[in-house]
Amino acid sequence: MALPTIEQKATDGFAAIQQIVKERDALKQQCDTQENVIARLQAINETMERQHTLLVAERDHYMKQTMLLMNQINNVASIINQARDESRNIIRDIVGPRGQSSEDLTRELETEMPKFIESLRSSNGASRHDEY
Repeated sequence: MALPTIEQKATDGFAAIQQIVKERDALKQQCDTQENVIARLQAINETMERQHTLLVAERDHYMKQTMLLMNQINNVASIINQARDESRNIIRDIVGPRGQSSEDLTRELETEMPKFIESLRSSNGASRHDEY
């Protein structure tokens, strides 16, 4: 077996250097590609963060509006319940102990109902209606 000559060693060394340069260039290309991907992903991430911030603000706004609406509904339900209770009391007072005829009852209701409606308006109905 012959020993490699200097020319052979130089050729092998040159081929090895070329291979290393090729691998380096390929790695630089991969690095550039990955940096481009990272830059695109960062831009997408920033866009998504802005959208998330907007969505959170919208959600908070609608939650507040929902709470206000629920409070108003509860107020209306309370007013309806109060009116029902007061009307039952008025009818019980009118009909109960006296056993009136329907004509007398109709006349008394015609006089008592406007008073009842006015009492509702003055207690909370009118002020609540004006708020809406």
